[in-house]
Amino acid sequence: MKSFSTIISEDHTAEISTWINHNTTTYTSNNNPYRFELILRGSQDGFAPQKFWDICHGHVNIVVIAKVKATDEIIGGYNPLAWDNSNTIESKCIKTNDDDCYYRHYSYEKPIRTSSSNFFSISNYEVFKIVRKFEE
Repeated sequence: MKSFSTIISEDHTAEISTWINHNTTTYTSNNNPYRFELILRGSQDGFAPQKFWDICHGHVNIVVIAKVKATDEIIGGYNPLAWDNSNTIESKCIKTNDDDCYYRHYSYEKPIRTSSSNFFSISNYEVFKIVRKFEE
């Protein structure tokens, strides 16, 4: 069976799904209520920004995952809103104000990168549409 991802595992999708639902108990691959539908892979579809916008524009409930070159770190984010041309950086936040997260480096539950460098390259990225399994 061909893997759905070259970057993350089913266990990763279960953990990401837990964050999406704000659960206190982590889902497992057996009880994950979401299916991660691959809609874009950089190594397959290209890395041009226009390709991203051509495929992702207007989609809601999207997870973007990237693998950092040289360190093999995995970074990414979830966007429950429709993608448009704004810059979006998301991470699970610990500081909130009226149920809205402030997306600042000091608000992350844990650092999003182990390196202190602000510049990095990615070796691949994948974009998934998140679909509730019972909606299929």
